[in-house]
Amino acid sequence: MRILIVCSTPAETVFSGLIVNSAKGFISKVRHETHQLDVLITGAGMVSTTFYLSRVLAQEKYDLAINAGICGAFDISLIGKTVNINADCFADLGAEDGPAFLDIFQIGLLDQNEFPFTNGWLETNYLFDNDVLNKLPVVKGITVNTTSGNVDSIVKLKARFNADIESMEGAAFIYCCKLSKVPCLQIRAVSNVIERRNRANWNIEKALASLGQTGKEILRML
Repeated sequence: MRILIVCSTPAETVFSGLIVNSAKGFISKVRHETHQLDVLITGAGMVSTTFYLSRVLAQEKYDLAINAGICGAFDISLIGKTVNINADCFADLGAEDGPAFLDIFQIGLLDQNEFPFTNGWLETNYLFDNDVLNKLPVVKGITVNTTSGNVDSIVKLKARFNADIESMEGAAFIYCCKLSKVPCLQIRAVSNVIERRNRANWNIEKALASLGQTGKEILRML
């Protein structure tokens, strides 16, 4: 199987079995017992992810793309765990109307079920019987340009989307893959609870260890 692993930073490429330190936008080949692994580092954020991933998908064909990384969670019980994000959205794409936020669908610029959206969500589309994947918590994510660190905005986001985790790339990754007709998964390990910014409470090392172990097990079972 030919698999593309997409990460925003070199540290997150531990999912592939080793840490890759290539420049943004370049494909690194990683040796695996069974699969051909291509690793792409996009840099952080939706714009960078969309640009570099779209360029690769226009040139190469893959059986599966996996967005692997770390994230924050609204649920403190998820810290240190690796999760399977099966639905994501662009949480800050829309318009402000006084204190209210109207998403891209509410202002009429896009239909909730216009491909690749389903009821306003971007859903991953790679289904297979994998014991490792089946044991991961299945969660919903939101993707933002500005990570949440304000109590008021966190409360509003939780009420608006009822999501479990937050990242800066996930929805862009799924969007590109589905438009390019590439099966995709989004696998992330939770490093911190979403709260007022406090890096002292983050456990990135634990999250990366969990991400690496889960990646090894998932790839072995594919």
